Amino acid sequence: MVQSKTGKAVTWELSAAIGDEVVLLYPELEAELARMKREGGKMIVRDERTGQPYRFDYMQKLHARIRAKAGLPADLRMTSFRHGGMTEIGDAGVDDMRPVSGHTKLDTTAIYNKASAEKARQIALKRREHVTILSRH
Repeated sequence: MVQSKTGKAVTWELSAAIGDEVVLLYPELEAELARMKREGGKMIVRDERTGQPYRFDYMQKLHARIRAKAGLPADLRMTSFRHGGMTEIGDAGVDDMRPVSGHTKLDTTAIYNKASAEKARQIALKRREHVTILSRH
């Protein structure tokens, strides 16, 4: 995949071997990609009526309609989903998300790695573990 902002190629593993089993890391994505018709190019998202790539202005209008129908805030952008995914990666305890974000500098990814209730919980658990270890000595 090519990161749209930087043009940098980013490779995402779609499966992982865990013991003797191969686990799909994005099963919903795999199912959707398998369902889609491909017509000899890299473009996956196509207008089902014409087979042509969607125009940018059409995608903006479609996104706005879906967003409004779902009752989501008007300032929600497609990049908000990327941002949310990166925040979830940070919540999972991963500090360096450059391999999936396409960024070259670690400090650039800090905008995605926001403070959250999940991070606060993880910090409290780590602190409790540390204090328990110290109290044994």
